[in-house]
Amino acid sequence: MTSALQSSANKRNALKSVGPRSAEGKARSAQNAVRHGLRSELPVLPGEKARDWEEHQAGILRSLAPVGALEEALANRVALLLWRQRRVILYELGVTAEGLAEVEEARTPTAADPDLPEQGVPDGVRLQHLLEDLAERQEHFHSQRQVVQLLEALSSANDEAAVSGAVIDDLLIWTDGEFIEREKPFNWRNAEFLTRLGVPAGEVKTPWRWQGWTVGMVRQALTELACWHEADPEGLVVEVLAQLQQGQRDWEPVQRDLLAQAEALRRRVEARKVWLRQQSMLPNEQELA
Repeated sequence: MTSALQSSANKRNALKSVGPRSAEGKARSAQNAVRHGLRSELPVLPGEKARDWEEHQAGILRSLAPVGALEEALANRVALLLWRQRRVILYELGVTAEGLAEVEEARTPTAADPDLPEQGVPDGVRLQHLLEDLAERQEHFHSQRQVVQLLEALSSANDEAAVSGAVIDDLLIWTDGEFIEREKPFNWRNAEFLTRLGVPAGEVKTPWRWQGWTVGMVRQALTELACWHEADPEGLVVEVLAQLQQGQRDWEPVQRDLLAQAEALRRRVEARKVWLRQQSMLPNEQELA
């Protein structure tokens, strides 16, 4: 049985605190049991502050002054939607700022001239230059590889075997390049020479697009080119093939190095994009104010 003294003490203690009476106070205290854990209802993402959400929610409840459970639920819904809308606006600002930063980098004076030193050139511009150079080199060595494959198969291939006209054009360029310092260059685009090889008269203007080239025509073309320069046809083929094979071997480590550089630059560019997005989407409190 409670004594008169205990009853009096209980009454005094009850007067000290009966919980929050205001709407914002009730909203804040409602979150006391759900600040952490899987059941947390705070709509706060990493980088956002729980205190900012609580102040935002309390301000909405104070403005709407809900009465009853239904109005309080609707007021909280309004607070949540406005909080998410604010996040969308910040995201839009972040994406726009990132795009403007990239445009500004592209407009730097050094970006306009790829021959200028790379110091001071933004990583995005350097990456673009590197990828363009890599693509050009890869195309060059791809055509060279096709010429190597043709020369390697030349000794055993059947005369009637089909060959790409573009590869033959590259082959004649490489082979004639052995005599580039001669006073009388060999004109393998001459209509008379092409007709002699068997190219139809209607195809001599664009002979390398013609689909009728054969291994026998390649042998004949190389023989005429070698004789023009007073060289041994077989020896010329062996020498050109050896040089092209060595060029292919030298290209492999160069290609690996360029690819590694491109990957490193790509990671730096992506990291910068992430940094710009974070800085733009989550501005400091002074900027928000």
